Amino acid sequence: MKSGYVLTIFLSALLLFQVELIVGRELLPWFGGAPAVWTTCLVFFQVVLLSGYAYAHVIVGRLSLKAQAALHTVLVALSVMILALLAVRWPAAITPGSSWKPASGADPVGQIILILTVSVGVPFFVLSTTGPLLQKWSVISLPGGSPYHLYALSNAGSLAGLLGYPFIVEPFLGIRVQANVWSLLYALFALGVIVSACGLLRRSADPQADSAVIGGAPAGRNPSVGDRILWMGLAGVASALLLSCTNHMCQDTAVIPLLWVLPLSLYLVTFILCFRYEGMYRRWLFPPLFCASLAYCVMTMHEGLGAPLLAQIAADSAVLLTGCIVCHGELVRARPGVAHLTGFYLAVAAGGALGGLAVAIVAPRIFNGFWEFHASLWGTGAVFFAALVRDRGAFLHRKPLLIGSLIALLLTGLAWVLIRQAGEADRNARYVTRNFYGILRVVDEPDVHYVKLVHGRITHGFQFTDSARVGIPTSYYSRESGVGLAIENHPGRETGLRIGVVGMGVGTLAAYAREKDTIRFYEINPAVPRLSRGNEPFFTFLEKCRGCVEVAMGDARLSLERESEEGDNQRFDILALDAFSSDAIPVHLLTEEAFGVYLRHLRGPESILAVHISNRYLDLVPVVHGYALRHGLASAIVTSGEDEEGAWTSDWILIAATLAPLVRGPVGGAVTPWDSTTYREIAPWTDDYSNLLSVIRAAPENP
Repeated sequence: MKSGYVLTIFLSALLLFQVELIVGRELLPWFGGAPAVWTTCLVFFQVVLLSGYAYAHVIVGRLSLKAQAALHTVLVALSVMILALLAVRWPAAITPGSSWKPASGADPVGQIILILTVSVGVPFFVLSTTGPLLQKWSVISLPGGSPYHLYALSNAGSLAGLLGYPFIVEPFLGIRVQANVWSLLYALFALGVIVSACGLLRRSADPQADSAVIGGAPAGRNPSVGDRILWMGLAGVASALLLSCTNHMCQDTAVIPLLWVLPLSLYLVTFILCFRYEGMYRRWLFPPLFCASLAYCVMTMHEGLGAPLLAQIAADSAVLLTGCIVCHGELVRARPGVAHLTGFYLAVAAGGALGGLAVAIVAPRIFNGFWEFHASLWGTGAVFFAALVRDRGAFLHRKPLLIGSLIALLLTGLAWVLIRQAGEADRNARYVTRNFYGILRVVDEPDVHYVKLVHGRITHGFQFTDSARVGIPTSYYSRESGVGLAIENHPGRETGLRIGVVGMGVGTLAAYAREKDTIRFYEINPAVPRLSRGNEPFFTFLEKCRGCVEVAMGDARLSLERESEEGDNQRFDILALDAFSSDAIPVHLLTEEAFGVYLRHLRGPESILAVHISNRYLDLVPVVHGYALRHGLASAIVTSGEDEEGAWTSDWILIAATLAPLVRGPVGGAVTPWDSTTYREIAPWTDDYSNLLSVIRAAPENP
């Protein structure tokens, strides 16, 4: 009987986190690969987890054992029936069909939540009830054991699900196979729950089991309102730290399951250690370690993009690990007796959901900057202080005035440091806006007479403000850059070109358009075009463009796919992909399937696909050039340097059906000959498979 509980709880936790990664991986390219896609998914799962814990708390407190077993058996059977129905209608039970792809970029949060509700809402709810419900049943069926050890086991199953995904599941199984295997394992889990429910009714319950004292507060004392607020606060701050740290990791690299798994794994490890090894947490050790990690993290943030990628990840990981150990360690110290087990878990889940909502929903609406990470760091110190105040045995109460004043002073100093650090990004900012797709800043650089667009911490183009240079194409798009040379030397230059651009930025490439030309931008962020349009635009490349300017809103790949399906081939002479410049790359724009879509929209053999691969952290040459080699296409790398006219160092790969367009005139003199003997071959990226580790640079480069 005990092994049945162990296996069912472990499997439920494994499936709980595997489904998060599978569905998140499926939805990511539908919404532009933005970091907020994963954050929104996490918040949805936290809210459903809360509802599952509330369900377990209510039925345990109000229903008889027979009623509990009957109701839960019906619910589990219903979830299996829903999965079977979806499996018939969709490619796989939990992966929606293409008809669910968003038609526009409007309200992505609402669309994501709707899709998640329909696809995995019911089975995820059932999985979320398993931990607290079966732990409570185990106390009744197997009196004398600690249910908190089963809680640690549940988190171990979650960790196995997380770590298994990027290293075992994702590299070897396609997304459809993943979904089908998950559905089969869910059916096995459902059988285990039903067997446990039936076995519960055959055993006599010990009426004294619920009043046992299993660590923490005595079972006979009801937790106070202050106790419950503390539980929620500790869980909420840890959850907010998890989500904000995940966003911080993803914003400058790539939004992929690997970078979802790392912070979530650290978060779960702290749960496992603190609840399984109840004496591990020491106040003299871990709060000071958190302070040291916090100092390292602030230094790394101050260094900005000059810090190596691994150093940034290490700093974020260290502060997340130590901060969550502090929160979860204090949570274990404040936990109640087993009689209040489900209420405790309900408070913890409520705190986690509130922390997630604060980061994913509230913060983007009240903060112009990415300040929720700083707030979470400060909040960790604040809830630790609150835990000391609530614990009459804590060292604070030996000399409350002196020690309390010192801690309050430290918290004040920490707030000052974090506010100063957060405010560095807004220096010289003329305009700041934030939405689902990130933070945009229009920043004046008076010393060099230009205004630039910054997304997160990455500059996405600039324009000179003096009249003599206002129309010069700058940054990565100078006349000596790969895309500049491709446009200026294209054989159709005199008769008129049709140019496509994935990613608008400040609209720099519009400076190349002549009267007979048409330039079509694909842009997913609705805030970007507003910076270049209206009565007083910050950037005037679009306004002063001599050719025809078209703007297609929405994810570029989905838009191009939709246009192809509708027979609206764009027939581009040049298609420039400009979504990979030193920040979070949308991986779905670099897959085999994506390149196939791009090529369908080219006019003919003289058309050029120009891919911008300048990137501080990632070497994208093997991905892009490898595609050309595998499909018999001609390709060349063009590297340009800086100059006084605003050009920045840039790397572009030009791809065409034949070599002729790539060696014409100045283009041929600028290309770097490709030495096939030094080609670093990697497995092709597809919609089912991508491997970011294979292209990460050991140290950052200046693109």
